Amino acid sequence: MEQLHSTLKILLVEPNFISQRAILKHLSILGFDADVATNVQQAIDRATQKNYDLVLLGDEAWVSLGEQIVATIRRFDRDRFRRTVIIAMVSNPFPHVHTKEMATSIDDFLSIPLQYTDLEMMLQWWGRFVLSVQQFNDFEGLDFPLPIVETLLPALPMNQHIDWIYIRQLADGNGEFALELLTLFVEDSLKQLKILEEAILTNNLLQMEQVAHYLKGASANVGAIAMQTVAEKLEHQARYHRMQDPSHLLQELNQSLLWIQRYIKVQQS
Repeated sequence: MEQLHSTLKILLVEPNFISQRAILKHLSILGFDADVATNVQQAIDRATQKNYDLVLLGDEAWVSLGEQIVATIRRFDRDRFRRTVIIAMVSNPFPHVHTKEMATSIDDFLSIPLQYTDLEMMLQWWGRFVLSVQQFNDFEGLDFPLPIVETLLPALPMNQHIDWIYIRQLADGNGEFALELLTLFVEDSLKQLKILEEAILTNNLLQMEQVAHYLKGASANVGAIAMQTVAEKLEHQARYHRMQDPSHLLQELNQSLLWIQRYIKVQQS
């Protein structure tokens, strides 16, 4: 946690002065500092001038300013091939997200009134994620070809490989357990992909369908959403004998699995 205190750059967006002071006090007790923005222009200026790791949207900001701020940050992220973690603090435990773009742009939600334990768990979880991503592109200790992964990363944002909210909830905020689940998933999936490769070489449609179905379920269970989507597509094609390019789908599965494997390697370094 100490490394997070010194490295995590946080921006709090909250127009309400009382709420702002309360959130800053919570952060201070946990050992974190944060810059503050009180309106849309201030939030946009600060978010685009400084590479914040994490943006906290207070409830007032979420309700009145959220869509404009989030859209701007995500445009800024796309231009720089990065991902700022955005967490919305909401009084409604089931916040209504008006657009599909907003639904995929928010990384997580915190209920208010804030609880120290909830905020601490959230900062630990996403803080570890941020530190991992910072090391991600420079990490050397790998046993698979990096160029395959690198071609995928710009095209597919990190939150489209893994549903981070789902796996955090599944692991009850325990990063080590989440890592254990992903490690077991990778080990099992590597075996299944070898079987799938053989099935494609021999044009065994039944086995292709069975392995794709297995991978679809396993991926869903750990929130590996990119692999789940590809596996579902392959299963459908094999079941209805409408194969279009199974080798390409196999490559997509391998690429996404390599991304997850690389994330695990970084976490373990």
